[in-house]
Amino acid sequence: RSSSFSVPSFFSFYFQFVKYFFSNNAIIGVEMAYTQFEAIKLNTASHHNVLDGLIIREVCWKYPGAGIEIGTRGCDQDESDFNSIVFSQIGPKVHGHAIKIHSGIASTAIVSNKIDANGWPCELGSVVMISGNKNGIYSNIVSQGDGVTSVFDIRTRHATSGQENVFNGNIIATKANVGIHVPDSSAKTTAVC
Repeated sequence: RSSSFSVPSFFSFYFQFVKYFFSNNAIIGVEMAYTQFEAIKLNTASHHNVLDGLIIREVCWKYPGAGIEIGTRGCDQDESDFNSIVFSQIGPKVHGHAIKIHSGIASTAIVSNKIDANGWPCELGSVVMISGNKNGIYSNIVSQGDGVTSVFDIRTRHATSGQENVFNGNIIATKANVGIHVPDSSAKTTAVC
């Protein structure tokens, strides 16, 4: 006896449902503190979301993570693209990265945020870590965090990650070792004062 149900079609339907249901959202004016893990995590093809006017502080106190994390670690097919993080305050005391964009993620806009890079319980390795491609990082202010290794850190896991990112008009007011770290393997990354 044959059945019309097939596993691939079910997963295709489920994936399309998840893409629609968890996309096109706006999270505005929310304050988050004292979380064990990330304050906000967008993954599994969550796209076209706007994070606006958030206050994120004292997060990831149990396990190092990120204030805002987009994408899935080790998954280059996540498709959580075209998200925006704007006019938000992140930090102090984010035990991990303030913002983390995984490889496979494209076209995230990180604009006009204020980031206090004082980490807790230890200083951050980098404040904003980007492995994705074609992301725009504009007019952010990063302060404090004297023990920070790098403020903006491009990571290239492989030849197609950490490419074509644009930094423009950011203010770095820390004693970090490096303002913007761009490895040799990152192609077409632009940094403008």
